[in-house]
Amino acid sequence: MSHTAVHLKELRKVIQAEPVTIRVDGAHLINFERYTKFMDRIKEIVHYKPPDLEQHRYQGQLAYLEVQLRSLKTSKTTDDELLARSKVLAKMESQDFFSREPQLKMLGFRVRR
Repeated sequence: MSHTAVHLKELRKVIQAEPVTIRVDGAHLINFERYTKFMDRIKEIVHYKPPDLEQHRYQGQLAYLEVQLRSLKTSKTTDDELLARSKVLAKMESQDFFSREPQLKMLGFRVRR
């Protein structure tokens, strides 16, 4: 998960935690507290800077990462393929969870796989 995704989740939590409007003396008013908290969180996030990986260039980690990123192949169907794979894996994980086969196998029991 990227840092951006983490930050977006944090922002979504802030927005969802507060109602859009509040009721004061029988009237619905804009909940400015919601947006104030949201903007405070934005101000915190913009101070984050990506890590400086240049210091790791000669240790091999950055070079490895660059090679891996360059080798990624994407196409117009990449998202669809990943979504389909995700659904298959989710189904397998669900089956594993309910059957407890991986845990039983680790404990030395024979399993049907």
